Amino acid sequence: MKPEGVWIVAACFNEQAVITAIIERVLAVPGVERLVLIDDGSSDDTVSQIRV
Repeated sequence: MKPEGVWIVAACFNEQAVITAIIERVLAVPGVERLVLIDDGSSDDTVSQIRV
């Protein structure tokens, strides 16, 4: 039986400048299966960066 991977759930707010790097680093961690990001009403382009 394959061990289940870890899901990471994180809130973000106005993280446009760093969100791409955060996503790449988190997904590079062994065992991380999925990253769920919840935007908390950012006024910058955080959501656009997440959707890329």
